[in-house]
Amino acid sequence: MAYPKMWSIRLGDRLLTYGGFTCVPANTAVTVEQDEQGLFFLCADGRHYLESQRDQNGECLGLTPLL
Repeated sequence: MAYPKMWSIRLGDRLLTYGGFTCVPANTAVTVEQDEQGLFFLCADGRHYLESQRDQNGECLGLTPLL
């Protein structure tokens, strides 16, 4: 599975979640938002920051772009 690179994700992008999140069900469409701490999407815990999903290759794990 190819995950999006962090550098390619922008404010307003729509992403689809995969399993593994405890704060949002799998196959949920989320919209990328931004504040002073970075890019995030809203979840059951408040805000889920995308930086926490980045792997050593710069991919944002657990999410895929919605076309």
